[in-house]
Amino acid sequence: MKLTYVFIAVVLTGGIAAASNFYLANETVEDGENSDGAVAKPRIDSYADDSRLIEIKIGNAVLAAEVAASPQKKAKGLSGRNALGENEGMLFVYDAPGMYGFWMQGMKFDLDFVWIRDDTVVGLTTYVSVPEEGSGNLPAYYPPEPADMVLEINAGSVDKFGIGKGMTTQPIIFQ
Repeated sequence: MKLTYVFIAVVLTGGIAAASNFYLANETVEDGENSDGAVAKPRIDSYADDSRLIEIKIGNAVLAAEVAASPQKKAKGLSGRNALGENEGMLFVYDAPGMYGFWMQGMKFDLDFVWIRDDTVVGLTTYVSVPEEGSGNLPAYYPPEPADMVLEINAGSVDKFGIGKGMTTQPIIFQ
């Protein structure tokens, strides 16, 4: 009989722990306070992997972003695609800040680059044009300072949404 009670207690404890973990992993993420009373904000890259779509808030803009975290997905990026949706993008996530270069090989539409470090916009490269067909020498685009994430969005979106240097980024929904 005692073994039955122990078994039930273990199952209930495990179930509660699993449910709590599921809830915390799937809840809307907002600013909160940690045990020191300081505001704690989860970093976007702590949730990022290639299987995730996230929504990211920058200023008043909310954008759906496909995550590129693996070397394979980073190498392919958006090349070969015909378009992005109006409020969509691709978020490239790196383990450490660096001067990561991007080019437009295989691109079919123009882009804006939003360079991010520690969840803050550190630079913008806007209206990057698709290369002319047959271009052999493609330019590379780099952040003005080291970045640990790069958000590629449709050209003109930076202006449209009023995205500026120094703005903070915030994940709001993870799928």
